[in-house]
Amino acid sequence: MMMTLLYKQQMESKSSLTIQALLWSLYGLIIAILLSLHSSTLFIIPLVFIITSTVFIYKVIKKKNYRLIFMPFISIVSGMIFLTPYWIGEFGRSFGNTKAILKTLVTSSSQSDSSFVIKLLTRLYNLFFNYFKLGQQAYFWNASWFYLVISIIFLSIVTYIGLAKFRGNRHIWLLWISTWLIFFAAAANLDANKAFFFYKSLILFAPIVFTVSSLAYQDYSPDKKTILNIFLGLIIVVSCFNNFYYDYRFMMSKYGETSLVSTGDVTQILNQIPANSTICDPRIKRKRKNHNQYNYIDTYVTRKGLKTTAICQAGDYVIHPKRIMLIEGNFLNDTTYTTPYFFKYKLPASVNLFPTFKIADNEMIERPSELFYETKTAYVYRLNG
Repeated sequence: MMMTLLYKQQMESKSSLTIQALLWSLYGLIIAILLSLHSSTLFIIPLVFIITSTVFIYKVIKKKNYRLIFMPFISIVSGMIFLTPYWIGEFGRSFGNTKAILKTLVTSSSQSDSSFVIKLLTRLYNLFFNYFKLGQQAYFWNASWFYLVISIIFLSIVTYIGLAKFRGNRHIWLLWISTWLIFFAAAANLDANKAFFFYKSLILFAPIVFTVSSLAYQDYSPDKKTILNIFLGLIIVVSCFNNFYYDYRFMMSKYGETSLVSTGDVTQILNQIPANSTICDPRIKRKRKNHNQYNYIDTYVTRKGLKTTAICQAGDYVIHPKRIMLIEGNFLNDTTYTTPYFFKYKLPASVNLFPTFKIADNEMIERPSELFYETKTAYVYRLNG
């Protein structure tokens, strides 16, 4: 939204040269932030910048205001400077994040030996459902067919009317349409059933824009307006109440009687464990071996010289959650604290989508141990063997 408002200001501004230069440098900062999100913004935003900057340069040339031609280059320099931490990180990782995102978006989900027709149908399927599942994922938070049908009907209506009847600011519309079209061009290669939710961040607000446009720029008969407004209103109300319900469940998982272990709880526990002790957690493997929550909290908060290990032995401390979150792929320890595992959820898909998770009591520890400390969310044991 800040990028949109800045571009509108740049296209319509009659400010001094200094103020405009400042706005373009701020534009570069916003672009740098968007590029750092490790999402589809990484390749879409630069293309949008090129399109909008080209329109700006065309406009100033047409008006023979040649001294403004170089304003977009101020954004480029500004963005490169503010992206310094990103470049440092990517150089250290051999541009791993960049390569992973680009590989996901350019690799077709169809088999290499598939016919042209199959590939075309696959791309059309991905294009369709990467958009029409937005409602199911972001606005209704439910994976059932009922909500998918609602999403398709609702998004079809507001998208058609929103595009056909829009009469708002053209500069804003150019930036948004450019962003969405570039995304959908890439989404044809993005498996709609496996796409990470945050990849779609740039189009999440599109249904809101289309809904507002549908309500604001109607030129139908009074009866048709009334029917359309009632229908859109009902869908919005259903979406709001549905999301309020899952917001409530999420807040209860953090602050309610059945809350899960939080960072604050871990900090409280580490303050109680004797200095220079060892905490064991079989999940501390690979990257987690040196970069895990216990090391981080003790390094920057508790500062007690605590050690961490994945192999549990007598004398080590174990933080055993009282409750766990039932969601596919949750990384948990077995009750003997020997090996970790990924939780496999067998319940219907309609309740296997964050934040439609369920919370269950954790099984008791089976390893010989004695209770050292207890909080609202966890037991702390000292192992005897």
